[in-house]
Amino acid sequence: MAFLSPMGRIEFARRIAVLACLSAAIACAGDPAPRLIAAALAGAAYLWPGPSRPPGTLRMSRVQAVILPDLLGFALIGFFFGLPFLIGGGDLHPSAWLLWPMAGLLAVLPMLAAVSSAFGLRLEEQGPQIDTWRHCARLGWGDIASAKPHRRGLPVWLRRLAPLLAAGNPTASGAILLARDSTGTELTTQDGRRFVIPREGFEQGHAALLRVLAAQGLSPARNGTIHEGASK
Repeated sequence: MAFLSPMGRIEFARRIAVLACLSAAIACAGDPAPRLIAAALAGAAYLWPGPSRPPGTLRMSRVQAVILPDLLGFALIGFFFGLPFLIGGGDLHPSAWLLWPMAGLLAVLPMLAAVSSAFGLRLEEQGPQIDTWRHCARLGWGDIASAKPHRRGLPVWLRRLAPLLAAGNPTASGAILLARDSTGTELTTQDGRRFVIPREGFEQGHAALLRVLAAQGLSPARNGTIHEGASK
């Protein structure tokens, strides 16, 4: 995990531990004691406090961006992972070949929650400090070359494959096709690095960033026009 930031390593490891414990709890047959122990370990891993953030750090919405995706992902993964055992009466049913890959695909939900949980933004007098799952960057306002609106939708190939990915479930297929584009503000530094500050689940923090950018003469235009910052 050398490519992850310290906070990214913690949040991804937390969810991997939870999924491992939940899988063990579901797979344990017979004596309920191992299941209870594994479930308790999963809860402890999820609730274990991470390192404290510096004062003034703006975070993603805990409920909207972290807890709900985690709960939905863990529930669906547990359902598809445990269904072959339920069908087989405690033994592994051959349907696992179909259901377990679906459970693996749904692991994207807690991983997205890990990305949101690792994110932090601190607006300091010298410039912003941006913490993501990949890196921690401390910038000066003069380091920012431009700011512009950011929008990213689902890839075209994913929209076309939505019916297949949903395995005939029109509700899941519709959720993929109707998923909203992610929006925010993209900051580009003088040396070409790019940082995307999300808006969904981070409305207050994003609004605070826009106010500071406006004060620095870097307010992004709605039409996507880049506003240049301090010259090199």
